[in-house]
Amino acid sequence: MTNATDGMTAVMERALSRSAEALSRFLGDRMLRPAHLALTNHKLVELPVVWGSEDTAVAAIALEVGGDLDGYLVLTIPMESLELFLKPLLGEFDVDADEELADSALGELGNVVGSAFLNDLADRFSLRIKPSPPAVVRDMIGALLATLAAALAADERQELPVVRAQLTGNGNGEECNAYLLWIPGHSDLERLERLA
Repeated sequence: MTNATDGMTAVMERALSRSAEALSRFLGDRMLRPAHLALTNHKLVELPVVWGSEDTAVAAIALEVGGDLDGYLVLTIPMESLELFLKPLLGEFDVDADEELADSALGELGNVVGSAFLNDLADRFSLRIKPSPPAVVRDMIGALLATLAAALAADERQELPVVRAQLTGNGNGEECNAYLLWIPGHSDLERLERLA
């Protein structure tokens, strides 16, 4: 889907806006908005470089999507922005010293963003969508996406649609960015496009 239709782009923009609104409310003082939405097709081997540089260190929250839609939804936060997302929730703390607490808060962030995104699609199209509990991982973005590509290869998928967007905002004068990636099931985007 290298040339997404206007209708499908509008559907994704609305779902992402709901995610940004939900995350902004959850964080209290950070007004986030979606930016740089892209709906593209990629060969499986291209997935590790879909965000560009493979060596960016990130904290990632992954949800496996089931029910009427499937695939994977991944929220990634560059490590240099991690404290900006966690400080509103945890106050002053050491990210490295209290990794378990940080990962618990990250899981909640992933739940908030993923649920808002998927609930918007479920409500709009009368679908039943069941995300898994969030899995929190810290790694280089390329290694993380290579692991995801290996999981998708087990399903014998060689090419896949990818929805990706940046969630960007500002709080207390500091810019913060997160990145949302949805790899839907093989025909899910086409199905949503027919329903739109």
